[in-house]
Amino acid sequence: TDEATMQVVEMVLSGAVNKSVVSLFEQNGARAVGFSGKDGRCLLAEKISDAYGLVGNVTEVDPTLFALALSAGYVPVIAPVAVSKTGETLNINADSAAGAVAGALKAHCFVLVTDVPGVLDGEGKLLPELTRAQVTEYIDSGVISGGMIPKVMSCLEAMDRGVGRAMIVDGRKEGNLADCLLKRGGAGTLFL
Repeated sequence: TDEATMQVVEMVLSGAVNKSVVSLFEQNGARAVGFSGKDGRCLLAEKISDAYGLVGNVTEVDPTLFALALSAGYVPVIAPVAVSKTGETLNINADSAAGAVAGALKAHCFVLVTDVPGVLDGEGKLLPELTRAQVTEYIDSGVISGGMIPKVMSCLEAMDRGVGRAMIVDGRKEGNLADCLLKRGGAGTLFL
């Protein structure tokens, strides 16, 4: 992500996309408020490397603004744009940012809602539960690959930061999220 691209990323994620998600919450009866990770320096990050340009990993989360929104009855919608200690704007993987925020808030449960059943084994079958050792084994063997790696890693990192449980859930089926949260089954992978 170069500087020109970062300006577009910030405008799109912190502006159009963020406000669109806030609007969807509002249309469905939930009060929501949009933030960028730069607001109040909520998300501090470090660049991954110069080879990736302005892409970073979250190093610190100040959950104060998010906690205030929650205590006032608002769902915080956070654009995955952070700031470095030197003031650089950095693009952050959204899954990683979400896990870091959940950890900072000491959430009871961290859920990544996606468009697949959950983590799949080498034969395409759902893995309903995964341990840290299994995650390492499946990443090393290539069973977990591509975009699923940051999702899985953000679940483990959220748990490392104090989240009670973490899961990846298929959001395509109505009621699936509620079923998973209420431990009634449903498609998804729970991390142990």
